[in-house]
Amino acid sequence: EPVLNGGRRIAVLGDMLELGDETVSSHRALAVELKSAHVDLAFLAGEAMANLWVELPETMQGGHMPTSDLIANALQGIIHEGDVVMVKGSAGANMGLVVETLKQLGAARAGDR
Repeated sequence: EPVLNGGRRIAVLGDMLELGDETVSSHRALAVELKSAHVDLAFLAGEAMANLWVELPETMQGGHMPTSDLIANALQGIIHEGDVVMVKGSAGANMGLVVETLKQLGAARAGDR
């Protein structure tokens, strides 16, 4: 599905927890999914996401940080009107903070019109 108004597909992913021996391979395997979904930029939060980071093409590497709050802060200067953002991660990765930040950013922009 095309993204409108010059927007980008942005994935914001937090660690998938409790995978045990599958942690490294499961995180690395996400690179194939992101590429097939034509994701433009990926922002990754958490230690296990470092395994995905090294598998991504440099052009797709938006940012990798240790925590969701750092990712949320970084996104404030990066998300533009028309971008489509998907946020996913284990509950323990606290990706809800990213969603709340994006909602506030959208509300602030709507108020600027």
